[in-house]
Amino acid sequence: MKKGRLHIMFISGEWDNYHRKGFYTSLKKRCPDDEFIIFQYPVSVILNLIFKPSKLLRFFRAFRKINTDSAGIKTYYPWMFTHSTFWIKFLPARIIDTFILSRQARRILKKHADGRKIVAWFYNPEYYFLLDKIKYDFFVYDFYDNYVYDMNNNADKRKEHYNGLNIRSADMVVATAKIMYDNAVAVNTNTFYITNASNAGYMTESREGVKREREKNTIVYAGAIKNWFDENLLLYTLKMLPQVKFVFLGYVERGSERFFKELCRFGNFRFLGMKPPEEVYQYLTGYSAGIIPFKITELTKGVMPIKFFDYVEAGLPVVCTELPELMNYREYIYSSAGREEFVRNCLLALDDADRKTDRYPEILKDNDWDSRAGVFYGNFENLFNKKFS
Repeated sequence: MKKGRLHIMFISGEWDNYHRKGFYTSLKKRCPDDEFIIFQYPVSVILNLIFKPSKLLRFFRAFRKINTDSAGIKTYYPWMFTHSTFWIKFLPARIIDTFILSRQARRILKKHADGRKIVAWFYNPEYYFLLDKIKYDFFVYDFYDNYVYDMNNNADKRKEHYNGLNIRSADMVVATAKIMYDNAVAVNTNTFYITNASNAGYMTESREGVKREREKNTIVYAGAIKNWFDENLLLYTLKMLPQVKFVFLGYVERGSERFFKELCRFGNFRFLGMKPPEEVYQYLTGYSAGIIPFKITELTKGVMPIKFFDYVEAGLPVVCTELPELMNYREYIYSSAGREEFVRNCLLALDDADRKTDRYPEILKDNDWDSRAGVFYGNFENLFNKKFS
């Protein structure tokens, strides 16, 4: 029998670009005898046939393969017929997809478990339907988005119900925002507030010797253009600051194409598209400030943007709206209550008028993924040992 435990971790994206990759990588270092198998977000056959047939071709080349990265973490690319967003509303989609996914999971568990305890990680309400279809000994609910709400502050009662069931069923809950922690700990006392962190620790090798000379009067946004933007605020800012260039790194999420076209009408807007994670830091060091122009909703109240730490690591003054999780760093940022203040803060940040970046080492010291993994690991070992002592 192999040493350690087997972790099977369902995540919300592709491993190479996954926003919590640093957390799992740091955790693997703390428990080297444990085996980690990442189930990347499943490829939907139907949706990709319609919208991205090229992705299906890429998937079929990788089908049934398990790759291992430099940290020893294994990754698998599963598939499903429809999409997990349909599972709550449409019973046939749920039955078909959970059958397909559970078969894939069971095949991998049979091959790799070898008598070890199995730790299952899920991250959203819909995955409750897989709980009784996969063998596991310990359940971690990685609660890193406030899934119950949409961007218009509408609560989905069915998602709220299954989110609550996941919280109740979990042996351990990890909440990345205070609002989610307060909600979860009232139901499950084995809930821990472990927020997102800086990628600096596990990507150090890609950081050395790659800084660029800063472009003056240039502000950057790194991430997706999607519906959590305060569109009116951003359009107003571009209009009021024609002398400032705004550079966007990332992609345009489906549903935000109209807003993207509006942005493209401004002469001071530049869109550079997606960049490999290892190159993002180099790009960021070449600009004067970074922005996080999110609107405040019940959903974004549960968001701790990792891009904040990316900006800090690159030495960029940060201009943002008053997201609750960012208010924990109020003294280090240019927080803005409205669009006029956001514009004023962009001008202040270009010269870092308040010298906020001088104190950035204080942030990076205690907010890396190794620190977060340490908090998780201590509590996880305690709960795991209690359950199986």
